[in-house]
Amino acid sequence: MKENFNFHGDEHDKEIDKILDEFRDDNNLNLDDEYKSVGKYDFDMFMPKSTSNSEDTDFTVPSSDALNFGAGEDDTFIDDDFVIKHHEYSPELSDVKDRRTNMTAAHSRAGKFDKNGKKGKKKRSNAWIVSVIVQISLIVGLSVFFSWAIITTLWDVLALGKNEYCEVVIAQDASTAEIAETLEQAGAIDHPFLFRMFAKLKGVDGSLRSGVYNFYNSIGYEGIISQLQEGGLAADEVTVTIPEGANLETVKSLLVDAGVCTADSFDEAVASGEFNYGFIEEIPVQRVYYRLEGYLYPETYNFYKDDTANSGFTALNKLISQLDTVFTDDMKARAQELGYSMHEVLTLASIVELEASGDPENMAKVAAVFYNRLNWTDQPKLLGSTPTVTYAKKAGIMYNTEVTEGLPPGPICNPSIDAINAVLYPAENFDYDYFVTDKDKVFYYSKTLDEHNSTIARLKREGKWQS
Repeated sequence: MKENFNFHGDEHDKEIDKILDEFRDDNNLNLDDEYKSVGKYDFDMFMPKSTSNSEDTDFTVPSSDALNFGAGEDDTFIDDDFVIKHHEYSPELSDVKDRRTNMTAAHSRAGKFDKNGKKGKKKRSNAWIVSVIVQISLIVGLSVFFSWAIITTLWDVLALGKNEYCEVVIAQDASTAEIAETLEQAGAIDHPFLFRMFAKLKGVDGSLRSGVYNFYNSIGYEGIISQLQEGGLAADEVTVTIPEGANLETVKSLLVDAGVCTADSFDEAVASGEFNYGFIEEIPVQRVYYRLEGYLYPETYNFYKDDTANSGFTALNKLISQLDTVFTDDMKARAQELGYSMHEVLTLASIVELEASGDPENMAKVAAVFYNRLNWTDQPKLLGSTPTVTYAKKAGIMYNTEVTEGLPPGPICNPSIDAINAVLYPAENFDYDYFVTDKDKVFYYSKTLDEHNSTIARLKREGKWQS
């Protein structure tokens, strides 16, 4: 069964399979596929099983010449993994081991065989994994970006999640780009470029008019453009100062006289205006005399003259917006810590404002006195504030703290930030329950009612009592 071969590749495989088949048939052997794998034949299959009591066998070991699969060094096909086991059984097989040569180079072509000698696919480099990861990352990244762009665009164009009142002044002969920038600064839109593109697509570029505009930004691009096409108010600016401690009726007179709003529009806004502030919704409207008393923050404002039906709402919204700015979240948290609502803080602050206006130090002391009275347990919790008596003449007896215990239903004026802070942070360890002022606004504090009455009597004798 001696043959010489000079072949490579597939021819090599076929010839090996042929030789092994002949051995199987001649010797009644069953060869598993693993023994047919090129480059790693286990010659156990050719050998009789060795035992201490081995029996003779008719098994014939092939000669070394029969296993000479190459005619020369360069044509050898047995690689470095070629293993010959039990060659002690056949000296003829020993020279096969000596014929192992440079099979690694021949069989390393493109990773044709795996470590078990089995045919396998060429091992792929890890580079393809990196490539796939990069491509997937790119696809995901682009998807996220375009999703974000679409959502952002729709969010702004449709004004999703927006509900703020905006005052916008569009200058004369302003371009669409300038208008877009103005709208962004006023908080009406977020993306000027998108607005310009929208205006071009709508065919309204160049037709937007100047003037003063007041609207909720929830109307979106479509609503904004519609109003800008109709035209706004004339930009006649006026300045109005709301004094600290001014009541609602005083605020109304100041705004109407300045041409900021009409009286009817003011009254309607006070009664039923839908202001987008949570603390406005919490006002106990069934108990208070004026719904917005105490919420019109005293400050100096710039307004535009307006005699339209919505002018009162526009003006009051500006004042309430300022209160929302100065009455911070920290201040709301402090009120909660004290066990009071924002409405109750403003109510007490309005009383403190009228009792000690313009005097932060005494405001804090007066606030402490009122807290002490609210904590009385041995007598009615009467604040006894004279300004509440005056306000009660129009608002009802529930506002009169000389006869009604506790806080009145609501504020009696619009307090300053100093008065609000005095209520939130009253004088510490101030155990006085009474106070009085003379005609020069000098404060006198007493711990007992007898001491308080004595102070009043003395001021009268000295001619310092305020009449």
